[in-house]
Amino acid sequence: MDVNFKIRYQQLKFVNQLSPLEVETLTSCLLNHANCRPRTRAHEILLGNKGYSIKEISNIFSVQRDAVSMWLNLWDKLELSALFDAARSGRPSKLPHDGIYFIRPLA
Repeated sequence: MDVNFKIRYQQLKFVNQLSPLEVETLTSCLLNHANCRPRTRAHEILLGNKGYSIKEISNIFSVQRDAVSMWLNLWDKLELSALFDAARSGRPSKLPHDGIYFIRPLA
């Protein structure tokens, strides 16, 4: 692939103009969500809406530009649900569910 084409393509990708309600929802997620991943993704989308390039956003968050590009694509397709990770399989906790609430204040 031609390098000039890649540079032009990277510059063309952007977040579609967000509605005031979307901006308010993303800002609320950025400021209030308990998990850092939805906060980070909301911030990236808000920066994209302000005109930041994918390269600038990837530098701000120290992530690969492909990750930012993927999140922006997901936002275009899934909107708000794109901020959250899908359920994943993993090893069940060894602690009982109520034991987690006991340990968190100690950490």
